[in-house]
Amino acid sequence: MRQEGVAEQSSGESRLAAEEVETRLDDAHRRSIATALQPDLEQTCGIPETMTSRELPKIGARPSRFGLMEEYEYPVGPAGAMRVHAHREMQLCFSVDFPGRYLYRGSVHDVPVGALSVLDSWEPHAAHDPIDRDRLSHYVMLYVDAAAFRESVDLPRAAVAGSPVRTEAAVVGSFLRVYRALRSNESDLQQDELLRECASAVLGAGPRMKDPPSRPLFRARDFIAANAARRIGLADIAAQADLSPWHFARAFRRRFGVPPHQFQTWMRIDLARRLLTRGVSSLDVALSAGFADQSHFIRSFKRLVGTTPALCQRGRRRSLRSGRGVVTRDDGL
Repeated sequence: MRQEGVAEQSSGESRLAAEEVETRLDDAHRRSIATALQPDLEQTCGIPETMTSRELPKIGARPSRFGLMEEYEYPVGPAGAMRVHAHREMQLCFSVDFPGRYLYRGSVHDVPVGALSVLDSWEPHAAHDPIDRDRLSHYVMLYVDAAAFRESVDLPRAAVAGSPVRTEAAVVGSFLRVYRALRSNESDLQQDELLRECASAVLGAGPRMKDPPSRPLFRARDFIAANAARRIGLADIAAQADLSPWHFARAFRRRFGVPPHQFQTWMRIDLARRLLTRGVSSLDVALSAGFADQSHFIRSFKRLVGTTPALCQRGRRRSLRSGRGVVTRDDGL
């Protein structure tokens, strides 16, 4: 009887200890919500204003080049829980303004506000709220092919994904850059580079390799220039240098000082300037030079040239009418 009493007392103490831990975690979640800056959802992750009503739970979903993207909004209410399930893809989830909690690989993992959770493919897991929702809560997700994600940084398919909860600014920032690029229809090349930066941050950098000779990189550079208006990805360009995309992107940046997508933008702006001098409209220039749309073209042009395409064309017309250029006196030029 005495042994049974001791066992019951020990079990009761364990339950109390577990409850104390649970209470401390819940208090920590509440403090993280209270102290976190309320984010501008559009600025932080691209959730549009239409996702911020207080009606029924909402989900926005769209396909991307890398996999399904989802934007969740949960209404105010008691803490909810999902059943255990799994995905064929790796799930990357950013907790925008409310904490989360996962049962994953036999353990409970708490996800604070502003953290990224990384759940590997085929792994059973269940999400639930650690506390009642006293405000609208938002999450954004991207599902990526786990093998391709690893191979994008030259890691084997069996490489360990590491901690399922990531709070480092570099990791979270790399995910948000990918997400914004996918939502804003940035070039395929830029999306590829950003995904590889995210994979490197989440999984750890791939193996270190020595730089290749300059000639293959020049060949790849010329390929970008010759195909500036086309939709080409990092793998297409890396093949010109006989390198893996990961190795090529790093070697290109070290050789030319900029990532491949930035060089591609330079070449597109160079093409656009030539078309503008021929009197081609801004809309037609945008489409002919490979930009996603006219607004994307105007933003890129202004950032690099310092003026708008319209002002550039008006200046050309004034120059043609007057028959004089910008230099109006003989300076020996």
